[in-house]
Amino acid sequence: MENAYEKCLRGAKKMVVPVMLFSVGWTAVSLEAFAEINENASFFEVKQVSDTEGKVVDVNGEPIIGASVIVKGTSNGTITDLDGHFSLSNVSGKTLVISFVGYETQEITLKGKKSLNIVLKEDTKSLEEVVVVGFGTQKKVNLSGSVAAVSGEDITRRPVANTAVLLQAQIPGLRVNQGTGQPGDENVTLRVRGQGTFSSAGSDPLVLINGVAGNIANIDPSSIESVSVLKDASSAAIYGARAANGVILITTKSGKANEKAHISYHGNVGFYSPTKLYDLVTNSAEYMELANIAWKNSGINKSYTQDMIDLYRQNGGSVEYPNFDWLGYMFRTAAVQTHNITATGGGEKATYNISLNYVDQPGTMRGFSHNKYNAAVDLTAKINNHIRIGTYTNLMYSKASGPRQGQEDALLSTMSQAPTYMPWLPDDGSGVVKWADKAYSFEEHNKNMPAIVGDGNLKETAYYDVNSQLWLEVNLLKGLTWYTKGAVRLESKRNEDWRGSSTPIYDYHTGVESGQLDKGGLGFEAEDTRRFYTNLYSYLRYNTQFKDAHSLSIMLGYSQENELYESLKGYRKYYSFDLHTLNAGTSAEWTNAGGKEEWALQSVFGRINYDYKGRYLFETNVRYDGTSRLASENRWGVFPSFSAGWRVTEEPFIKKMNISWLDNMKIRASWGQLGNQNIGLYPYQAMIASVSDYPFTKTESGTIAGFQQTAYANRDIKWETTTITDVGLDLSVFKGLSITFDWYNKVTDDILRSSQVSALLGLSAPYINDGKVQNRGIELAVNYAGIINSSRIRGLQYNVGFYFDRSRNKLVEFGAEEIDNFVIRREGLPYVWGTERNVY
Repeated sequence: MENAYEKCLRGAKKMVVPVMLFSVGWTAVSLEAFAEINENASFFEVKQVSDTEGKVVDVNGEPIIGASVIVKGTSNGTITDLDGHFSLSNVSGKTLVISFVGYETQEITLKGKKSLNIVLKEDTKSLEEVVVVGFGTQKKVNLSGSVAAVSGEDITRRPVANTAVLLQAQIPGLRVNQGTGQPGDENVTLRVRGQGTFSSAGSDPLVLINGVAGNIANIDPSSIESVSVLKDASSAAIYGARAANGVILITTKSGKANEKAHISYHGNVGFYSPTKLYDLVTNSAEYMELANIAWKNSGINKSYTQDMIDLYRQNGGSVEYPNFDWLGYMFRTAAVQTHNITATGGGEKATYNISLNYVDQPGTMRGFSHNKYNAAVDLTAKINNHIRIGTYTNLMYSKASGPRQGQEDALLSTMSQAPTYMPWLPDDGSGVVKWADKAYSFEEHNKNMPAIVGDGNLKETAYYDVNSQLWLEVNLLKGLTWYTKGAVRLESKRNEDWRGSSTPIYDYHTGVESGQLDKGGLGFEAEDTRRFYTNLYSYLRYNTQFKDAHSLSIMLGYSQENELYESLKGYRKYYSFDLHTLNAGTSAEWTNAGGKEEWALQSVFGRINYDYKGRYLFETNVRYDGTSRLASENRWGVFPSFSAGWRVTEEPFIKKMNISWLDNMKIRASWGQLGNQNIGLYPYQAMIASVSDYPFTKTESGTIAGFQQTAYANRDIKWETTTITDVGLDLSVFKGLSITFDWYNKVTDDILRSSQVSALLGLSAPYINDGKVQNRGIELAVNYAGIINSSRIRGLQYNVGFYFDRSRNKLVEFGAEEIDNFVIRREGLPYVWGTERNVY
């Protein structure tokens, strides 16, 4: 009789078995197994006389051991022995399915055949795998640079609200750090192969969404087709001045031709709660006794009397004498929801992919929340056999809310409270909430965060991001293609910080007003910022092959980028009623401010790829960039790169050796230089700023306002340059095991920094080119894909993978030692970076 396990398997058409998932440090190991079990599966074998036998071999005639031979539509089958032989009974007239990892599956219908000789061909899908690179795609086996890719399916298995976090533990050499847990403001930082510089240019990689600069956190993760990370200079040099810290290429999904309309929904709900909170003393009597000891040991002349302590010990837990857990009140379990609807399809002439996404992300701390909406449209039309046109638009709107103090201050303020009082006074029957100050006048604490949240004193941020692209592709001649894309991106933020008017607080026991709630100020502040970015690039690409041995690809292009940033801010202090608008405040005390910034980048770029019989691979890139951030004398910079690869397994002498376990082996090396232009907008110009007390003019009422130069200007500054050398090995063995290894040396010199000068200069220090940082490391990625061809779980496909990377950062040249709070910056030590980071 079947046991319960067998009955379960018999009725299951598909079983998904998650086996293991964990990560340690920057090494991630994952194992996922998927099995398909036919509903007619049987796990009982009956010995019968063989009427069909055969042998399974590869194209070289070598036997394939362990190949699966199964009767189609059933579980009746076997595996080949050490000589590749198999035998089956009662299969006349049926179809056999023969499969093995790394080979193409074959189906053979038996029509009186008693003896079979089956030849399996190698599965070339892995060799045909295409990876997105700068301004195009390349076959993975033909890459000579260091490029790592991950599919959208792999990164979206985790229900995470911020798309940037999904890249954690996915790609060797890419470090993803989530700085906070605040919804909508997670402070996620991305680093490709370490901290590249100590200048204000920063070490953030360039993120491109379908070829246009964008914010990874602002796209729907369900719309991602693939993510490629360009890690070395050879792969990233095509982006020149913006690629010194690596490039992350995100390609979104598009519709497929001749595919019926398909509508899908994906959603999840996750429950989040703090994994660990501080174990604070919440028993008031015990707290009071411990506080007395602490004050006495610290020489502070104050204490709770024994009568006070006895009241709490005898009435502990009552409304009048509470044991209030402030942390327990402020923190909660948050239900985070994500919902996505996608419609995709296409015909012979046009394709489409349309998606809608919604994220509801309440915080685990009261007062914090975040909601995000996404709409993405991808359309492609084939005008004729030579012309294609397409468009991609992503619309994002989000709204985040939380105390203006932020999560860190909110936590510390909550922890500073004593358990001897609640955030509010006991209900007096009036229905009016009165916020508590403290139980006794000598108690000390910070802000009453439940009162701030309950009073509605929150900072709200509304954020809009529109990324719209239009492209045209024309096949001019055989092998010659012209591609042009124009894009605009508009980011708009509105911050509203409401602190309102004064809110009284009261003594917890007497109910007497004792002061005003500390909100960090009064009034209302509103700020609008707008960032308008345009990008136009166009290139010609020519691909050709000659003499069936040589492949050549040449690309030449032009790019132009502009960005305009504007801000406007207003503040009014006194409000008679709660109306969140500037005009509702009085004109007694107010301020306003605004600003405008603009930069531009113009570039010419090119690339040449050559390979001989897929055996010897060569690539060179060059980009010529001009930026408005530098003076005209040093505005233009050239950033070249060179790489080569040798596919050892394509050598005739290796093929003659007939090494059956060696599938692919490639050795590659690259060298190149990249620039960094993110140094502020006008560091070479003598800028003037307003000052309230102009020193050279004096009237009877005192000094007057004026303008003066505040920083020393240096027109001789030039590009900050990063030079990267990379040596790598790509290895595929045993029809499923792949190994990738990289060693790299990344050196940034001529670092753009403020000069270390004495205050006697009288002005802020000028920017200069001085300093050098080195990052050196190794990366190892191992992955194995296999199939189980025996036992009850025959047909089980599995994938095991892990990676390891190690990077060491060192200040080679820095200048005088600097000590900043808890950080020492000294030559020979790693550079510890401060608050400079890009927030996603």
